[in-house]
Amino acid sequence: MSPIPSRPELPVASRRRFLQGLAMLAVGGRTLLTSRDARAAVDAVREVARKAVEWPEMPRRTLGRTGWEASRLVFGCGAALSRQRRDDLLEAAFDAGINVFDVGFRGFYRDAEANLAPFLKRRRDSVFLISKAFPSRDIEPGQRLSAATLRQAAATWSERLDASLRELGVEQVDAYYLMAANNVSLVGSDELRAAFEKAKQAGKARHFGLSTHQNAQAVLETATRSGAYDLAMVAVTRAGTTGRSATCSRARSPWRSSRRCSPGRGRPASDSSA
Repeated sequence: MSPIPSRPELPVASRRRFLQGLAMLAVGGRTLLTSRDARAAVDAVREVARKAVEWPEMPRRTLGRTGWEASRLVFGCGAALSRQRRDDLLEAAFDAGINVFDVGFRGFYRDAEANLAPFLKRRRDSVFLISKAFPSRDIEPGQRLSAATLRQAAATWSERLDASLRELGVEQVDAYYLMAANNVSLVGSDELRAAFEKAKQAGKARHFGLSTHQNAQAVLETATRSGAYDLAMVAVTRAGTTGRSATCSRARSPWRSSRRCSPGRGRPASDSSA
């Protein structure tokens, strides 16, 4: 009589997936029986699947002048959350090691801040939170701004910071940016700096930053000279940084440790992350 062949062993990865599948079925079935709610059962299965994913370790580096050990990747919440909550994406990113979440005010990103708020209730102490706003869409790069215009711009920016805090459901953001900065008069103004310092003293924001998509080299050089900014977000195209800027790699800017730019000629990138 021929010996009975031994059963082939499943690879370790296959056994792990099989056991994870059984666990998901068990959790989903139990939830469905106890709650009679199919949506709750599906959510329970997704939660098990989310926790079962094995992610590589996320690289980290110091974020500008903040001292925060930031994930190399940042979750840009503006477009993803502008129309609906996506807690599944936020939690998946957090589980993968992302600890910096960037969003923007309602005037540009609709409901994004409000849709981020439930996630922040659970994770606020573990993440670096950035939001941002511009005071006006009508300010041009080469425009000379009067003192009255600068005062009004600073007041509007401050009002939008307060509105962002309400939308986010928090008392403080880790950083609040001058969004889509393109005018050196505004970037280097005493009025805007004073508005941030007042917000910082009130406990509303810990760090000042800017994002720039137009006139980037002049904006970054002005920001560096001012010494007011801890962070900068620079739009990048396939050809390099916006507006042929090589500032980040040349100047001794405070955010040099967070980003290294390459010179290049290119059209401004789309304002998807502002």
